[in-house]
Amino acid sequence: MAMTSFRKIILALCCLWAAYGALAQTSVKRPDTYNYQLGIEAYNDGRFRDSFDYFEKELAQNPKNGYAMLWEAYIYDANKMYGQALANTEKSLKYLPSKDKEYIAIAYGKRGDLHLIVGDTIQAISDYDHAYKTNKGNEYMLKKCDIYNLQGKYDEVNTILCRLLEKDKTDPVLWVYLARNETEKGKFDSAIEKCTYAITLDPNYSSAYSFRATPYIEQHKYKEAVDDVIKALSINDSDTRAQYHMIELADKAFDLLSAGLKAQQVRDGKNPLWSYNLGHFNAYKSRHAEAEQAFRKALAISQEEGVKYYLRNIYGRLSYSLNEQGKYQEALQYADEALAEDSTYAMAYSDKANAYYSLNKTMMAIDVLTEAIKQCPDEISFYDERARMYMYAGLYRNALDDINLAISMDNEDVSYLMLRVEIYQRMKRYEEAQVDCENVIRIETQHPEEIRDKQMLTYAYIRSGDKANALNTIKYVYEEDPDAEDEYDLACMYSLMDLKEEALGHFGRALSKGYYDFVHIDNDTDLDNIREIKRFAQLIEEYKAKRLTKSQLGNEVGLEEYDEKVVEVPFTKEAGICKVKCTINGLPLHFYFDTGATDVTISNVEAQFMIKNDYLNPTDVKGSAYYSTADGNITAGTVILLRKVDFGGLELTNVRASVVDNQQAPLLLGQSVLSKLGKVEIDNEKHVLKITTRIPKKVK
Repeated sequence: MAMTSFRKIILALCCLWAAYGALAQTSVKRPDTYNYQLGIEAYNDGRFRDSFDYFEKELAQNPKNGYAMLWEAYIYDANKMYGQALANTEKSLKYLPSKDKEYIAIAYGKRGDLHLIVGDTIQAISDYDHAYKTNKGNEYMLKKCDIYNLQGKYDEVNTILCRLLEKDKTDPVLWVYLARNETEKGKFDSAIEKCTYAITLDPNYSSAYSFRATPYIEQHKYKEAVDDVIKALSINDSDTRAQYHMIELADKAFDLLSAGLKAQQVRDGKNPLWSYNLGHFNAYKSRHAEAEQAFRKALAISQEEGVKYYLRNIYGRLSYSLNEQGKYQEALQYADEALAEDSTYAMAYSDKANAYYSLNKTMMAIDVLTEAIKQCPDEISFYDERARMYMYAGLYRNALDDINLAISMDNEDVSYLMLRVEIYQRMKRYEEAQVDCENVIRIETQHPEEIRDKQMLTYAYIRSGDKANALNTIKYVYEEDPDAEDEYDLACMYSLMDLKEEALGHFGRALSKGYYDFVHIDNDTDLDNIREIKRFAQLIEEYKAKRLTKSQLGNEVGLEEYDEKVVEVPFTKEAGICKVKCTINGLPLHFYFDTGATDVTISNVEAQFMIKNDYLNPTDVKGSAYYSTADGNITAGTVILLRKVDFGGLELTNVRASVVDNQQAPLLLGQSVLSKLGKVEIDNEKHVLKITTRIPKKVK
């Protein structure tokens, strides 16, 4: 089975009304006590823990402060503690002064939101009605419209909107809501007309453009739709509906979307957004060379214009595209840059782990995912990915523990069950594997018209031995012209069914279309039935040679996009091992040059010295992890982040290191530094390390 194709993009359609980030203020006399004001200040600064503590102190002194109760409800809501939030909201309604209509309306609105979250639409509608009657805010009626829209009650939506328009015909939001209602009823020309009128009322209202794109797409007017989504994003780059439509347009009219984004690049050349989006959708269509070029341009613009906002995403997506082209060392570099911007950026951890795996460094990939889980313990995909890595490493018990945890967090994703099937089969626990296969088949076929994952269903039939149903299902899995990843999956499926000719045919087409993950091919037991066939080995040899040729010509590594710099770093030898000078956070130290170690490793003696002398801060300590040494051993250590590493004049930032609980442990310079440096050669005659590093050229 292929590792993963381009990640599924999940976007929720958002409402047009804006939620209150902070509660409203009016002329009504409200509390001005010390703790209450500090609580509001902390909330607005995003310090919710402090905010909650202040409100608790306020309520201890003034237990009938309904305002503080309502603020606490917002904090509970933000932490998904909906029961407590609901209880606090109801208490606040008892104690808020009756003359403060605005706050009472907000409280009813919040209670409506909470009832909606827990699935009580009837009570939610009632609360929105109360809120509107109290303070006549349109947003409450629009929330009610959203509920009716999801229920298909379009006439009720129309009635509400017409009533609101009688009061104010100049509100563009109402006209766009009417347009949405018309679209839902299939009245596309009317919807376009109403959005256009909204634009005349407010030319800078992004939703008017992004909602007009919907009927344009329905009418196959893709040029108009492209123009509208680009206009919407130029006004508001967070417009969710516009982003969603771009995905649709990437599938239905990619050339038009690409041309539109390139034109916008020219018009708005100092904004990296357009190059980033161009890269994003090229990657979405598996055009990774084009994606890389666009991401590099976005990066250059961001750096030249001092635009920090997109950096994390640019680094991350660049890492992904480099991974997909087999440029694993560079992918590691940019994944680290992304994590330096945001240590909780999930995709960067995945990209980094995949790069290490593709470099045949599975234990290092496991290290990365272990750190990812510490940073983002609720991200289910990390447990799934680490389970897969453990499986490839032969650590089946660890793999089973991780996938069991993933299943406990989400028992509806059948891909987790299918991974457990594969783990069970490798552990020769065939009866348990069969039970999981039957569960997948049961889940996916209980509503045949709504089968969610035909690929997993096919694998379930195959692994349960039901070849007839597998062959019947497989023809519905892929499009007429499957891409490289799909061809590889088909090769795996036919191999598992022992249909060797079909498997070899799809395997050859996968390689011809650009599938190149030869490390994964070596590890993938799905291909074992064709592995000993001479043609299989010939295909791998042929396409490895083609890929090498491309690399030598510079077509794969993109040498035209880099300037090369050679740095010579002197070393001495102790017991046949190179020893080099390296400055850590300003502290000069001598390290053994060790290509087999995962991280920079430091003994606890040096670490304690660095802490005592302010070379390390408490915030630099990130936790603990296991890492591999040059002799293949797995060792426990404390993970720290080195803010600045100077190696031969080359500066690196935010380098991962491990503190070893051994006073005699040598200082090792491992892959967390070496992978970022570039090509490293040892010149034993001159006693220097020759480091060839590549610096991206500025995009003109």
